[in-house]
Amino acid sequence: MPMTRQLTILFAATLASTGSAQAPTAPGRSLPLQPVSLTTLSAFRPTSANWRIVGAATADRILPLAMAEEPGAGVLVNTPAPGARGNLFTTMEHGDLDLSLDVMMPKESNSGVYLMGRYEVQLLDSWGVKAPTFADLGGIYQRWDDARGVGREGYEGIPPRQNASRAPGLRQHLEISFRAPTFA
Repeated sequence: MPMTRQLTILFAATLASTGSAQAPTAPGRSLPLQPVSLTTLSAFRPTSANWRIVGAATADRILPLAMAEEPGAGVLVNTPAPGARGNLFTTMEHGDLDLSLDVMMPKESNSGVYLMGRYEVQLLDSWGVKAPTFADLGGIYQRWDDARGVGREGYEGIPPRQNASRAPGLRQHLEISFRAPTFA
């Protein structure tokens, strides 16, 4: 049985990405983790000023990318600005991972969760999309290789089975069960 780590995060996002780096797993072990304590950014590698901890966040459901924040702790917020668009990486390295997170996406926002620093689960304001693609909320974002030639650079993206995206500004819950690749 592969090692499973459980991590719970609540954050509001507008434009960048979060993730963690690769590490091998020990077979036959399970390591449940407590939800990340969002009082400081100590669970994450140093990043740019677009990431901060607040007490609460709300998103305007009509104005694109508009968010309001309240002082305090418990909510991780990403609001990119010129010169502050860095990704957020955990200090925890993982292999197999069960990730539980709540997100709130402002209107027209775009973000993603990178697993092992490589595999992106897309976070996007996909409210009302009839036929979701890999680029919509919950999709596995496509890989990119310029060497494949013009028009063929993107490949292997996987859309969500259905669009379960809620309206902008509403909290959404995601459960991701990630099984790290293994090679002979």
